[in-house]
This record gives sequence, structure tokens and C-alpha cells, in this order.
Amino acid sequence: MIMDRTEKVRKLQELKKEIKRKELQIIEKQSELKILEEEYMQEETSELPILLFLIDETLPMPDEPRDFMYEYVYYCPDTDEKLYIDQHSEEVFLPNTIDLRDSFSTFNVPRKSFPATALDYSSEINLAISILKSQIDDIFRHDTIDSWADLGASLKVAALEKQFSRDLKATKQN
Repeated sequence: MIMDRTEKVRKLQELKKEIKRKELQIIEKQSELKILEEEYMQEETSELPILLFLIDETLPMPDEPRDFMYEYVYYCPDTDEKLYIDQHSEEVFLPNTIDLRDSFSTFNVPRKSFPATALDYSSEINLAISILKSQIDDIFRHDTIDSWADLGASLKVAALEKQFSRDLKATKQN
């Protein structure tokens, strides 16, 4: 079978058009993907990170310069996520942090620990989070909450009233 030159040229042009159409579709889909990824990143950032524990994991080396390491343990109720963040300096908080470390100081998670990390205290951290979730559920049931900032303010009040310590005592007795 002999192929006509015009038929081959026509086929090449059709393929070229199809390639161009697919490239444009890919560019459009990549743009949609980028918009979705940006939206996800914005939503993924917690509006109310709650600092539960800060563990100083600095290497105990008396004669050498120290490599300071601090591990921050957060719970984010709006994303229902635990965050373990390592920092080389103390007092570097996430934006909008609610600092409830004092409320959970009786949970036997040390303020200074080496070589242990926060993961070695996962049961204590999970207990703190379960008590915190219970408090949050109570706040949502009894208070009018219109924003995560409102929830943060109510949590601060509960912390000042030592509600978390009472919940811990009740949990240990059961």
C-alpha cells in the first residue's frame, strides 16, 4: 500500500494539534492543582495550635559547645492533629499559640530529657489530648463559640480555673 504524501502531512498536522490540545489541558490542570494545593496549605495551617509540652532535649556535654534542641508538642483541634516540632531555640511558638504547658505540668512529661523525646511520652501526650478534647467538647456544648479565637479564650479560662487538673484527677481515679 502506497501512502499519499498529503495523507501523511494531514496525519502529522492532526497529531500536532492533538499534542497542542493535550499540552493546554495539562497546563490548565496544573493551574487547578496549584490552586488546590495553595488552598490546602492555607486550611492545613492551624488557627489554634495548643502548646501542651516543651521538652529541652539539649545534649548534656559539659566541655563542648552545646547543640540546643527543644521539642514542642502541640495539639491543633481545628485540624485534629498532633505536631512535634523541633527547634534550636526556646520560645519560638507557632502563630496564635495557646500556651497550656502549665495546665499539663502534672502529666509526668519532663521539661528536660535526654536521650528521650516526646514520642517516649506518647501515652501521657495522648491522655492530655483526650482531656483537652473533652474540655473542647464541653465548651462547644455550653458556650457560644463563633471562632477558633473564641475557643482559645474559653480554653484559657478553663486553664485558669485548673479544670484540666481536675479532669486528670478524675481520669486517674477511674
